[in-house]
Amino acid sequence: MREDRMSLLWSRLNKRWFVAAIAVGMAVGLGQIIVNCYTGMANIDSPYTRWLSINTDSSATTIFFILLPFLASIPAGNMLKEDLDSGLFNKFKLQVPVARLIMQYAAMAFMTGFVTIMIPLLLNLLGYLLILPNFKPDNLLNINIGVFNFNTMLVSLYYSHPFVHACLNILLASVWGGLFSVFVLVNSVWIRNRFASLSTALVLELILMELDTVLPIDDMPSISPTDFLPELGDRPLLWLTALMTIALAAYCMGMYKLACRRAVL
Repeated sequence: MREDRMSLLWSRLNKRWFVAAIAVGMAVGLGQIIVNCYTGMANIDSPYTRWLSINTDSSATTIFFILLPFLASIPAGNMLKEDLDSGLFNKFKLQVPVARLIMQYAAMAFMTGFVTIMIPLLLNLLGYLLILPNFKPDNLLNINIGVFNFNTMLVSLYYSHPFVHACLNILLASVWGGLFSVFVLVNSVWIRNRFASLSTALVLELILMELDTVLPIDDMPSISPTDFLPELGDRPLLWLTALMTIALAAYCMGMYKLACRRAVL
């Protein structure tokens, strides 16, 4: 029954929006590769010194990570709200308990948000692996990119196993893409306007960005995803990134329970 319901939700998914969100992310990644190829790359460059998540001097990197919450939420963030408004959800809940049904919506939102972010980042990295020699970055030869303990998590892993470090970064960004999509899904139950509900994850990111600039604590580690999701960030800390991830997941779980109660009424 669960597999049948997930298949039904997959058939409900607007595949055009799903493909469009991935395509926008891929376009940003491809544009970044083209610009770097056009402007030229040094002999000491490798994929791990030029790909989208490490090259924070590129406007494409800024655009991608600012748009990340919105892109991740486009495919399935509003699916629950649409079915509640159309009455289709009421038909589903006659066959499946509400809590399990909403969990399946959340699972669909998380999976689509995860994939929407993973594919552009993975293809961008693979693109550079096809263009540049696959050698490890050197902390002296590549000092110009500025990868240090204070701006890169697990910096020793970056220099010893850069491909693993890049894959972990893609995983982290993709998990946040999934969480942002679930964040929109559980918030949409209380928001009438569909575009407003779809924008809640982006608004959250902008609020965190603003808090980073106004908090009067000198050298405070960043709490904004735009700073700790890129491989080369702005004062990221591993424990704080883990704490922010757990906090967002906890919020989604709490709102999930409230959404279940709301859906029963």
